[in-house]
Amino acid sequence: MRRLAQGGTKQVTFRLFDDIAYDPETGTATEPMSDHTITVFATRGSTQETKVGSIIATEFQLVFEQGLLPRVPLTQDEAIIDGALYKVVSSDINAMGVHMTVTVRAA
Repeated sequence: MRRLAQGGTKQVTFRLFDDIAYDPETGTATEPMSDHTITVFATRGSTQETKVGSIIATEFQLVFEQGLLPRVPLTQDEAIIDGALYKVVSSDINAMGVHMTVTVRAA
């Protein structure tokens, strides 16, 4: 993992997984996914010190305008931040329905 700043705007790619589709004719199952890159405000939550003494982020809260993604991220989804993979832990839409906060944790 890379060391990430305390907070600020970041480009984040959300990898959204849809329900598994089964094709009875071929007997194959596929898990459709789509990538969506948006700009978010990222606030570092938890950190961890590495063996060489650097601090890495293990959890982020990502805040962005609702409607930038085709749907609310679920716990099956992922986020890629500075090349590092994070799993979605929770999603919350604020009371006014304007902003969304997504918590992600290092995968």
